[in-house]
Amino acid sequence: MKKRNVLPPVKKALQQAIYEKTLSYASAASVKSKFLKFQDYLEEKGRSGNLDNITKEDVLDYSRTLEGYSTSYKHGLLSAVNVVLTHLTYGAWVPVTGVKDCGFERRKFVRTEKPLETYDTDINNLFHALINERHKRATIVAHACLLFGLRLKEAVLLDYQQSLKDFTDNKSIQVKFGTKGGRPRTIKVEPDQFVIDTLVRGAEIQADHYSIIPEDQTWIQFCRNEIYRYREHLKKIGIKSYKDLRAIYACRKYYLETDSAPPIYGGKANKNIDLSARKKIAADLGHNRASISNSYIGKSNEKGSK
Repeated sequence: MKKRNVLPPVKKALQQAIYEKTLSYASAASVKSKFLKFQDYLEEKGRSGNLDNITKEDVLDYSRTLEGYSTSYKHGLLSAVNVVLTHLTYGAWVPVTGVKDCGFERRKFVRTEKPLETYDTDINNLFHALINERHKRATIVAHACLLFGLRLKEAVLLDYQQSLKDFTDNKSIQVKFGTKGGRPRTIKVEPDQFVIDTLVRGAEIQADHYSIIPEDQTWIQFCRNEIYRYREHLKKIGIKSYKDLRAIYACRKYYLETDSAPPIYGGKANKNIDLSARKKIAADLGHNRASISNSYIGKSNEKGSK
């Protein structure tokens, strides 16, 4: 059976995204495999090989052909189209949303397990508990996930040299590489010694390299070695995964914004205050929807006081 391939412009755009580090090899491969279904749709419409002048209505019509697939798979197929068209148009494409535009059901990701026993854990103790002298690079990655709410890959590929400069000048950092869908974002950072220490150490280890990945290793090699081994240290101090560090960040942010415990800990903040906090948390974590915060702080089952 002949192997199916994406169209040359798509392949070129994804290769460029990998080169610019806005997509990983794995993410690009996933996007490519899912985009093939959109190519099949175009072929059935008599537009095989033609990606010129794709419109929102084309994508909406395509979404209607996905009836019968699981909610998660439909969102994934749509996301692949948005990612490819965004790269093909150099960012000019306006993404078509699954829920609002296509009428897909929302994906339901609600955290039911606390990332730590208490939401107001002493950050000083936690920061120092994360330190492992045998895995200094992974320690910086863990600190970045905790302090900035970064995904694992974002923390690994962060330009700590530039981030230190941005923090010094603007009290913010720019997250450009390893982001979901290649969407960069700016995170406002409250100045404290933990932030300064993390950025300074990260910049020192990074030196003249593009990230803190050792120059003689690839992203995959670094993950299979130091990042993987450091997980055992996380478990020893009661943290199951790097993602839980993002959840801890989100819970701390929620508490600071609402003066209430996060929902996962039984908190019931005022409805409007709750929504405002969720929007800020979602933006910090690199998401467009406030509801995605359910994955990190839990779902508010009651309206709370007004």
